[in-house]
Amino acid sequence: AAETEPVLVLLKSQNAEGAQRDWQQLDAHWRTLKAAGKIAGFTSPAPFAVSPRRQIENAAQLSVAELEKSQSALAAAAAENGFSDDAFASSRQLIDRLLDVARGDRKWLDWRQTLPVSSPWWFLLERYFSNDPAVAAAYITPVHSIADPAAKSALRDLLTIPGPRLYFSGWTYTLSDLIPWSKSKLIQLSVLMVLVNSVLLLMHVRSARYLAILLASLFFATAALIACLKFFDLSLHLFNVLAFPLVLGVGVDYGIYVMLASRERGDLRQNLISMLRPVLLSGLTTLAGFGSLGLARHPALAGLGIVCALGIAWCLLITFTFTLPACLWIRAK
Repeated sequence: AAETEPVLVLLKSQNAEGAQRDWQQLDAHWRTLKAAGKIAGFTSPAPFAVSPRRQIENAAQLSVAELEKSQSALAAAAAENGFSDDAFASSRQLIDRLLDVARGDRKWLDWRQTLPVSSPWWFLLERYFSNDPAVAAAYITPVHSIADPAAKSALRDLLTIPGPRLYFSGWTYTLSDLIPWSKSKLIQLSVLMVLVNSVLLLMHVRSARYLAILLASLFFATAALIACLKFFDLSLHLFNVLAFPLVLGVGVDYGIYVMLASRERGDLRQNLISMLRPVLLSGLTTLAGFGSLGLARHPALAGLGIVCALGIAWCLLITFTFTLPACLWIRAK
């Protein structure tokens, strides 16, 4: 199965006591979902979320314990058996702290005050907890990657239980809302670019036949790119849709160079040679540049590179297999 990105779940409770109760409920609910195969996995701060009420109750139990006698017995036993004082220093320190808690000092119960700065536990705890004890985060791994708003809504409903106030975030979780917007903008931007290019090209070439060839080239390159996306099962997202305006721009550039070379006076063969080499070199270097992005570890950047590389490759191929022969055919007529 493909690896999916975790979804960040933020819980905001009224206080630390409420947070402990909410996390216990959520942890039990998510364990049931995982056992049923409805989520791939999760990590939550439930084991580290403490109850202030239970802390007070446990501290009250310490007040009746004979900790002073335990401390004296430990020192006597160590001296009697010939152990050094340093051997039981940590044990004496623990009893001293328990005595402080029993006398009302609660700072030893707060890891934010007692955990050393150099402790590796900070890396784990700060992954879950904020400075506010009532706000913490969990991480849910869905079974399938979130591809659309419907999947996002279904996951949110699945993870939510009555009571706790949950907020969801994450890269793919947020992008699922932007996919419909990006696709609509892609259509609007592409139509606008085609209209603007058509007007500018008509003003430049002053020939409906050459304009039809250039527009047909753009259509074939875009259609071939979409077919490749379907064939290789490459989905569109907020970033790789930017490849389509680029493909349209590159296709127009290559077509204009071919058209100008075919219409230029003089030796046709020499005109074509002087045009084909730069266009081919420009296309191959651009293809290699965007294709290298396909090796990036970031999925969005890799997707953009792959789509751009495919689009430029098709623009280059259509230029030499359709645009050039069509322009030569018009010139021959």
